[in-house]
Amino acid sequence: MSGQNQAAIEAYRRKIGAEKWAIYRVRRIYSAKGRADRAVEKIKVFDREAEARSELNRLSDGLGLAVDASNGSSYVWRERRADEYPTREDFLTIAPARVETKARYGLPWFEQRWAALQLHLF
Repeated sequence: MSGQNQAAIEAYRRKIGAEKWAIYRVRRIYSAKGRADRAVEKIKVFDREAEARSELNRLSDGLGLAVDASNGSSYVWRERRADEYPTREDFLTIAPARVETKARYGLPWFEQRWAALQLHLF
């Protein structure tokens, strides 16, 4: 790796290290492959990444679910999507605290669809 790339990586790490971090709940309802409605909810904000990671670990222990860090990010899967549609997924994760709670048509609309799909799946 060249010195220029290393400098950029170090600058990025410093910037991310200075950010506030949050735990997010992310839910997706898939009606077809590649077509999903999403809701992102900011659960709690922390001053540092390590604090958010520690809380995610505590939550995973409380839920009896493992933290999946297989792709470089940390996820606690509450529900994994199926191969058949419609399907849904639900997980907790951590990231810089820049994203606010949101859903395309609003959380009440999303919650209604989420609950309806729950009844459909069972």
